[in-house]
Amino acid sequence: MELLDEWHQDGFKPMMPTSDQDKTRYNRLAKLERELFSWWCTLVFRPEGGGPPSLKSLFGATNSNEGMSSSMTGFLDCMQQVDSELQKTKGPWFFDQFDYPTMIDFIYVSHIERMLASCAFWKGLDLRDPKWNLPGLRAWLEAFEKREHYLAFKSDYFTHVMDIPPQYGPGYDGGFEQDRQKFSRQIIGRDGSWNLPLSFDDELQPLYKGPPLPLCVLESMDLSPDAAEGGTYE
Repeated sequence: MELLDEWHQDGFKPMMPTSDQDKTRYNRLAKLERELFSWWCTLVFRPEGGGPPSLKSLFGATNSNEGMSSSMTGFLDCMQQVDSELQKTKGPWFFDQFDYPTMIDFIYVSHIERMLASCAFWKGLDLRDPKWNLPGLRAWLEAFEKREHYLAFKSDYFTHVMDIPPQYGPGYDGGFEQDRQKFSRQIIGRDGSWNLPLSFDDELQPLYKGPPLPLCVLESMDLSPDAAEGGTYE
């Protein structure tokens, strides 16, 4: 993607940082994405409990994650680092220079999409739930979901959990068992949610934060976002 951006700069929005300081931040964020990906693989694709302990546990620190496996704690600790980086900027994106997502946002979003679905399905972990204290992540996801072009290729949880095993191997059940059973049944429609008439929304994956149809279709039907709801179609 970086090479394509370098080749096609004329007439296109810049995707890469230009200052030395921002390039350093970009490289650090890219390494953090690889660390997050590694923890996700450890959590989902190995029997839970695998992986090294987090740095906090090495130094005897205690937190609300007591009782979790080392892989769950490591994954959540790393996700908190990502959330902290997002909260360092004034807007929802990793960089403030532009009012749109740039290369590093796209590098993260494809795997975080998979993490949202797989962690709910195999681990009972809903990363969008406010109880996990990831406000930067939630704002970032909601900003993406208000963009028509992103919604055109965004996938759904059912497709992800069906497509992930052929690509990465089978996921292992674990984590928060009661929520795991609840979320997995919701994702594959075994909780009755797929029965007609269908619900207008989904507890795990908000459906109407952004345009539910192409904007030209909505405009032809004289439908506009709700100003009172922050520009959503809820």
